[in-house]
Amino acid sequence: MIVKDKSKIYAVFVHLGENIPRHLVLSLERHLTLFPNVPCVLIVNNPPSVTLPEKIRIEMYATSHETVDLFAEASKKMDHTFRGGFWKYTFERLFALQYFHEKHPHAKLLHIESDVLLFPSFPWKEFLDYNSIAWLNVNETHDVAALVHLPNLQSTKSLCDFLREELRQNPETTDMYALLSYAKRNPFEHQYLPSLNLINSRSDNQKLLDSNSKSSDYFKGYFDPLALGIWYFGQDPKNNYGKSTRYVDQTHHYLSATQIQLSYFNGHLIDQYNNEWFSIHLHSKNLNLFGPNWEKWLIKYLQEASVQTHRNIFSIAAFQIAIKDRPMREHLWHYFAKKQKLQNLVKNPKISSLFLRARKLFGI
Repeated sequence: MIVKDKSKIYAVFVHLGENIPRHLVLSLERHLTLFPNVPCVLIVNNPPSVTLPEKIRIEMYATSHETVDLFAEASKKMDHTFRGGFWKYTFERLFALQYFHEKHPHAKLLHIESDVLLFPSFPWKEFLDYNSIAWLNVNETHDVAALVHLPNLQSTKSLCDFLREELRQNPETTDMYALLSYAKRNPFEHQYLPSLNLINSRSDNQKLLDSNSKSSDYFKGYFDPLALGIWYFGQDPKNNYGKSTRYVDQTHHYLSATQIQLSYFNGHLIDQYNNEWFSIHLHSKNLNLFGPNWEKWLIKYLQEASVQTHRNIFSIAAFQIAIKDRPMREHLWHYFAKKQKLQNLVKNPKISSLFLRARKLFGI
């Protein structure tokens, strides 16, 4: 059924695969609290395994035969089994947006990644009046789908047609490469959401800086692609076996987080130059920042960052998730195997026997 909902924007979250993570549930609850007048949709391809907020609209997405064949061919070049199909699903979620948009052809969509933190001053009205496909740039080789604005169905179809062809031509691509490719080839249809200015940018690409300047004038603020969230709150601990390290400068990103000092006042995240930041990409998925006391935790973390204390955080839950993935278990084993002291230790016959049993137990 096609729904007529002209002059409406949907906040759309997508989770493909099993086991809806806790931070996504909290993110949905937080959205309902902060933005009760912005309809929120969660697109899934499996029945939800957890209880979700009642006011969240659930849309079931089914992979088309064309998409099944497309990824089957691509999987010959790209490991689509990594972490439960991570690379496949991050790409396919863009096709799921088209599926939903076809049911709501008169609406605008704003896709929000589950680990993106929006602040109360988020410019929904400006997005409602915005007519370009838009997302954020990371660097010269990567864009990021942290926020994806789709102004109309025609634009969404054009984007997804391009992405399908891109995947056919380059099976090893990811959503981050493919989005960048689209942005380069469609400069009149696409605009970058603002993240850069003359002070915080490592890029000397004047065209990119001019585009950011134009869009920041429109939105009256900025959005974090990734670098700010990593600097202030760390990376996803699953990427480092439970350990998340803060204050690590992502020097390969255009946005230089070390040049930005953030403070939070009355619903506004402001830097030292009085620029407003409407979102933070919370790569660490820190549950404290999605929960009901998120403002208290945010202020605490920002104060710590001002003097760079509490640098390392360890999550046992993230460690357990990390070691369940076979490629990561193998990586962990090889990491320790390189340690000279461990190599000397396993020369002991009894210790060696224990290590062999451990390898069989964990399937390494």
